[in-house]
Amino acid sequence: MKKTKKTLLILLLIFTLLAAQTASAELADEDVPDAIEIIRLINEYRASLGLNPYTFDQKLALAAQGHAEYQASILSEGTHVGGTDETRTSTDRARLQGYNGDISYFRTDEMIYNGGFATPQRAFDWWKQSPIHNGIMISEIYHEIGVGITLSSEGRIYYVVNVGMIPNVTTPGDASYRAPSVDEYKPAASIEIVTASPGADGSVFHRYKQGETLPAIAVAYGIPLEELRTLNDLSLTGIPMEGQLLVIKLPSATPTPTITPTPVSTETPAPTEPPVIGAGNGDTTADGGGTGDTTGDTPSTTTPAGERNLGWLWVLLAVALVGAAGALYWYWPRLRKTAEKEGIDLERWLRDDLEEEEGPVDNETLELLSTTAEFDLLPRQQQVTLLKEVARQALQAYPLEVVEIELLRYILNAEFLVHARLESNPGNVQKYVLRVNAPNFNARAEIHSEMEWLNAIVRDTKLMVPVPVKTREGSWVQTVDHPALGIFRHCVVFEYLPARAMEETITPTKMEFLGAMIGLIHKHGANFNPPRGFIRKHWDLEGLRGEMLDVPITQALAALTEEERAVLKKAEKIVAEAMHQLGTGPKVYGLIHGDLHLKSLLFSPDGRPVVIDFDTCGYGYYVYDLAVAIWNIFNRGDYAALCDALLSGYRKVRPLSEKEESLITSFVAGRLMIQILIWAPRRMLSTLNETADKAIDRQIAQLQVLLKYFVK
Repeated sequence: MKKTKKTLLILLLIFTLLAAQTASAELADEDVPDAIEIIRLINEYRASLGLNPYTFDQKLALAAQGHAEYQASILSEGTHVGGTDETRTSTDRARLQGYNGDISYFRTDEMIYNGGFATPQRAFDWWKQSPIHNGIMISEIYHEIGVGITLSSEGRIYYVVNVGMIPNVTTPGDASYRAPSVDEYKPAASIEIVTASPGADGSVFHRYKQGETLPAIAVAYGIPLEELRTLNDLSLTGIPMEGQLLVIKLPSATPTPTITPTPVSTETPAPTEPPVIGAGNGDTTADGGGTGDTTGDTPSTTTPAGERNLGWLWVLLAVALVGAAGALYWYWPRLRKTAEKEGIDLERWLRDDLEEEEGPVDNETLELLSTTAEFDLLPRQQQVTLLKEVARQALQAYPLEVVEIELLRYILNAEFLVHARLESNPGNVQKYVLRVNAPNFNARAEIHSEMEWLNAIVRDTKLMVPVPVKTREGSWVQTVDHPALGIFRHCVVFEYLPARAMEETITPTKMEFLGAMIGLIHKHGANFNPPRGFIRKHWDLEGLRGEMLDVPITQALAALTEEERAVLKKAEKIVAEAMHQLGTGPKVYGLIHGDLHLKSLLFSPDGRPVVIDFDTCGYGYYVYDLAVAIWNIFNRGDYAALCDALLSGYRKVRPLSEKEESLITSFVAGRLMIQILIWAPRRMLSTLNETADKAIDRQIAQLQVLLKYFVK
C-alpha cells in the first residue's frame, strides 16, 4: 500500500506542476476496497445478530475522510476532536458536508483506528472487543455509514467510520442490501483547494479555509508536507486557523520583472466595534491590524538593493498578522453569517445573557441557541441555562420528585444542587448533587467505573465520599442527547454531603487528616477487585503529557508560547526520570484519586473529613496524589510544617518509601505540567480565556521556580 501511495503522490505532484490550479482531498483509489471491506465486516456482524445493515452514504464518507486526513496531518495517536470549531465533533463534520440536508437535528457517531500495520480486519476486531465501539457497530439507532482512510507521512494508516441517522429521512437498510462497488463508493472531492499565483518577488501565500487539510494543500502546491509545516512553524504544535496566511514559497533573492502579480484575496471583516463575548467573564476583543495584502507595483529591471528584500517584509508582515487576524477569523465570520441568516442583531445578542430560568427553557429559546452558535462560543449564562435543561432531562430517569435545581459550580463539569423528594418516601425534601460531565474527557464506561469504585468505598470503608444514586433502571449513568448541544452529555447523581472546604483554614492537623485520607483511598484501591469492564485513565507519563486531555495535545500546545512549551519540555524530562526510578510495581502504582487538591477535601459540621471529585480517578503513582496536595501549598511560608504533617498522616495508614518521598517534588512538576496543558485550550474560549491566562502564568512561574531546584 505504501509503495502505491508514493506513486500516486508523485503523479499528483507532476499533474499539479504542469497544469492543475486546484486539488482535492479525497479517498485514494487503492483505499476504496479497504473502505468497502470495513462496511462488509460490520454489516456481516450485524446480520449475524439479526440487525439491518448500514447503507452507504457519500456525505458521511466525506466527513470521515476529512477527519482521517486531519489526524494524519497532525500525526495524531487518535482523536475524535477536529481542529476547528466547525469540525470539532463528528456531527459538526457531517453537517459541514451537508449530511443533515434541511433537518436541524440529526445524530452521528464515530469510530477511529490507526497504526503502521492497520488492516480492516484488525480494526474490526479491536472495535468489537471495545464496549463503546461494539455498541456503535450493533446500534439500532443509526442507519447509514461512511468510511475514510489515509496514510500519514510516518506511514501510519488512519481508519475513520462515521454512522448517522436523520429523523423521518433515513431508514434502516434492507436485508438484501450489499456493500457499494468501487465506482459507487468513490466520493467526490471534499473541498476544492484554489492555489494562489506567485507575487512579483516569487513569494506564494495561501489563505487557509475551513475543511482544508495540510496534506491536500501540500499536494496542490507541489511541495513536501514537512516543508509546509516548517515554513509555517506547524511542526506538531500548530493547526491553521480560519483565514490564516500560510507561507508556500519564500521570496526569491531578486524579483522577476516580467511577472505581473495576482493578489491573494485578503478581505477581512472589519466591524466598527469588536464583539464582546461573555459579558461579566472578561471581554474578548479582536484587533484586525492590517490587511496582509501582497499586491504592489511591478518592479523595474534595476531594483535598488534596499528594495530587493521588500518581499521579506511581506513575509514578516504576514506572520505578524496571523495572531491578530486569526482571532478575528476564529469567531466573527461564522457568527456574522449565521446571525444574518436568522435575522439576529449580533452585537446585542453577544452582549445579552439569558435570564436565569426557574422552569424548563422554552423550545423557541432552545432553537435559537442551537442555531446561532456552538456551545463553547455561548456566553457563560447561556451555557448554564442549557446545562440546567440537560440536568432536568437527566433527573427524569431518577426516582426523585424534583422541587428545585440551582447551580453549585461550573468550570468544566457543571454541578447542580437538587432539592427533591424520594418517590418511595414523598416526605421531607432532601438534597442531591447532579453532575453534568464535560464532553470528550470521560466516556460513559469510564464514568460508570468511577461510580463502581465510589460505591465500593462506601460499602467497604467508613470513608466519607459521594454516595452515587442509580436511575430507576438501575444504571449509574444517565446520558442526555440534547439537540442544542450537538453532543451527548453523561450525568450522575450523588447524595448531598454538607461540608466546608479545607482550604478556608489550612492547618498542620488538617493536612495530617488529608494525608491519612489519601493513604486510606490508596489502601482500598490496592485491594479493590475491579468488576468486568472497569476502565479508568492512566496518569502515567503519557497521561501527564496530555494524552488524556479532552482536546488533541497539539491543540493544547498550539495555545502556548514557545517559551511556555520549552518550560514544559524541561519538566517532562524530570517527571520521566522519576517514573523510571520508581518503576510500575504494585507497591508504587495503582488506583488513585488523581486530583486530591485542597478543594477536594471538605469537613462535615461534626469535623469528619470528606473527599469529593473522583472524576479524575485512575491508575497512577501513589506519590502523585501526595504531590497534588503539596502543589496547593507550594508557595506558603509554612510549607515545610504542612508537608511534614501530610506525610505523617499518610504513613499512619500506609508505608511510604524513602525513594518515593525523595521524588515527590518531581511529581509536583508533573502536576503543574498537566494543569498547564488542561488550561491551554481554554485560552480560545471567551468564557474562560482570562481565567486560563492567569492560571497558566501562575503555574509556569511556579514550574520555573521548581526547575531551579533540580539544577545541580
